Amino acid sequence: SCAVTAIGLYSFAECADITGVYVPDSVKEIGHYAFSDCTSLKTVGIGKGVETLGNNVFSTCTSLEKITVNKDNAVFTSDENDVLYNKEKTELLVFPAANTAATYTVSEKVKIIADGTFAGSANVKSIVISDGVTSIGANAFLGSRSLESVSIGKGVTVIGSDAFEGCEKLSSIHVSSDNTVYSSSEGVLYNKAKTELIKYPAGNMSETFKIGAGIQNVRVLSFSNAKNLKAVTISKDVKVIGASAFYGCINIADVYYEG
Repeated sequence: SCAVTAIGLYSFAECADITGVYVPDSVKEIGHYAFSDCTSLKTVGIGKGVETLGNNVFSTCTSLEKITVNKDNAVFTSDENDVLYNKEKTELLVFPAANTAATYTVSEKVKIIADGTFAGSANVKSIVISDGVTSIGANAFLGSRSLESVSIGKGVTVIGSDAFEGCEKLSSIHVSSDNTVYSSSEGVLYNKAKTELIKYPAGNMSETFKIGAGIQNVRVLSFSNAKNLKAVTISKDVKVIGASAFYGCINIADVYYEG
């Protein structure tokens, strides 16, 4: 018999009845979107032979609780919370969407949080990103519907696009005062110089907000789906308001411009 050595792209995508998968030791490659939209998939075991993992392999696997990796795998590993990493644990790859942890601390050893790592997470409410992390990927927390707070350490120098989109309960983003690229004030994410407003958390409970003096750029989607906002004041210093900056802000009734 011929052993399977690769699982091709979209191989099991949208197979709604699959509840568990074990990838045998013979498999070396898992292609892009191989198990995406397997909405009943709860557990995944990865054998020792897997060397390559495509993009979005487990995207929209809304029931996925655990990913475990054979201890003899030379490229990938999983931690005690059944979260997927590279072998050295310097890159956090996949936090299963239905993982039951309410809080999660990304360890000092991690350098990179990959694109979409926490996307669709159903249960995690609080995430602490340690000082060792330098990069947060695009869509990293996309649609993490229970997420309420994120704490960002001093080492982060890159935050990818749409990292916090669809986090409807997110009320606070806090950045270490020692971070040289980003900053925060009252739970809102800015660049260090506070000339750019990057993200106003959608779950912020305030009904009014002033884009203060010195802010020149309001980023794309920066206020998206902030449903509690009713009034916004824009200072005369603002030069650019990005596309869809106030998308989904259905209760804003008043906008004041100080220019």
